[in-house]
Amino acid sequence: MTPDLPARMPPPARAHALPRPPAPPGAGWAAARRILCLRLDNLGDVLMTTPALHALRHALPGRELTLLTSRAAALAAPHLDDVVEVIAHDAPWVAGTGDAAADLALLARLAGRRFDAAVIFTVYSQSPLPAALLCRLAGIPLVLAHCRENPGALLSDWLPEPEPEMLLRHEARRQLDLVAHVAPPLPEGRAQRLRFALRDTDRAEAVTLLAVLGLPPDARFVLAHPGATAASRRYAPADLGVALAGIARATGLRVLIGGSAGERGLAAEVEVAARRALAIADTGGASAVVPVSASATPAAVVLSDAARPGRSPRVRNIAGRLSLGGAAALMARARLLVSNNSAPVHLAAALGVPVVDLYALTNPQHTPWQVPHRLLFSDQPCRHCYRSVCTARRRACLDDITPADITAAALDLLAEAAGPSSAVPRAAPPPARPDPLPLVTGPRRALAQPGSGSPGDPPPC
Repeated sequence: MTPDLPARMPPPARAHALPRPPAPPGAGWAAARRILCLRLDNLGDVLMTTPALHALRHALPGRELTLLTSRAAALAAPHLDDVVEVIAHDAPWVAGTGDAAADLALLARLAGRRFDAAVIFTVYSQSPLPAALLCRLAGIPLVLAHCRENPGALLSDWLPEPEPEMLLRHEARRQLDLVAHVAPPLPEGRAQRLRFALRDTDRAEAVTLLAVLGLPPDARFVLAHPGATAASRRYAPADLGVALAGIARATGLRVLIGGSAGERGLAAEVEVAARRALAIADTGGASAVVPVSASATPAAVVLSDAARPGRSPRVRNIAGRLSLGGAAALMARARLLVSNNSAPVHLAAALGVPVVDLYALTNPQHTPWQVPHRLLFSDQPCRHCYRSVCTARRRACLDDITPADITAAALDLLAEAAGPSSAVPRAAPPPARPDPLPLVTGPRRALAQPGSGSPGDPPPC
């Protein structure tokens, strides 16, 4: 502490964390009909913002929301029923290319729309001020955001940033709390769920792929997603394959491995490992493995799985074969999702699909929201590092999770979803681990245990 400061004053680095009640909402919010919502990061972030968008839209009959988001997240545009328009722009202060001409064109477009108000949605490590300046230059009179710094005149409605010094919240809860400043809160429970609307064309696309795979529309399967934007959040593909093989053998369910076109190779690694593990188990320890081609179509890999007489393979790589809507429609038919902590987890939460979440402890706020789930992780001193690439000697928060842990969690969750009379074998879940996020209020529980993540029972986010 600086010697010439009064003893009771907090250290300068934490001065922004002093409690400061937000001012009442600015005049005009109750009548604001055309609102610009800015969520400029990724698809998963947009999905976790959908409860707040729903609350904001339904606060006033006839209100229209326009979403400004990244090009990657804009793929969700047809599935956001609370939004009338999506504008795609990769902002230079998030992950854009610094195209000044595109920035100026966006500014002119926003100014021409004459929005009544704007809401800037951020994670607590982001500053809203670049987006707030954009809104001011576009002539938007009312602007709401959390902000750590004093925003001056850039925000008409400033909610001082309480995270992470004073509390930590689930990302969905954070955004609901933000819009509650200017809109009546939604009822507790399912009204606050994540939202993603499926279209008939999405369902038809999913059924068509199942037919191509030789499966009926009511096929029973587990879906796996081995990808993640950050390398620090990707579980080892070989170990994931072994875990999926264990699920397939224990339940008789098919396993489909999804992902984007850019993740086909990663999905192929998982497919190879799963089929190899199935071959070893089927032959009592001796596998018949076909060498994997380096081509883009890793078809035949394990004879004992792919060439079983009269039966289709138990594990299939479908990465890159569906649109976002088609992938969501397929996910909605799955009994279970096994995924790294990435956008598919939040899509599953929106669709009500149970999730086994391989949860790297890079950040604490993104657990599955209001859906049955199991979180698997190994607690480490470097928790909440916020790194895209692990700098430790080994990525212990994920690497210490065993394939047996994943299989056991999946079997336990499947049995729970099926009910007490289920024939699904229930394995003992992995040992409970410490809560990686000490909540300021609400019950504490270990993340490996069952939980719905409902607002009434705050999630260990």
